[in-house]
Amino acid sequence: MKNITKEKIWEMFETAEKAMKFSNVKPAKSAFGAAILGGSGKVYGGCSFDGCPMDYCAERVALLKALSEGEKKIEAILVSYQGTFRDLKKIGGTCGVCLNALYQLGGKNLKLPMYVWPTGEENFQKTTLGKLYPEPF
Repeated sequence: MKNITKEKIWEMFETAEKAMKFSNVKPAKSAFGAAILGGSGKVYGGCSFDGCPMDYCAERVALLKALSEGEKKIEAILVSYQGTFRDLKKIGGTCGVCLNALYQLGGKNLKLPMYVWPTGEENFQKTTLGKLYPEPF
């Protein structure tokens, strides 16, 4: 596992924030952006979509974008939304489908670093896939 620098986390935040602007989720305060750091060092962004014919979370969009562009290893994921950490209780965090996709498609790495950085906060919080998804299937 690579040591992920604050500069790389900042790049991931900027990528997620930029991607969030393309979400069709209304109201915009419920839109999410995500960024996946691939083993190559490249950062891939994704945003949430409602409809078409099902909902797509930003985490899965970013993950599939990275994999579809040839990434073989996922080093980290960052999720962002408009607001603060306090707002996360209202809108919810990474869903079970995304956690399973990160596990199944992201390499079954329970130590995968996961960062949450709302646009209204000056810094991020870090956890791991295993803390959020302790008993994958």
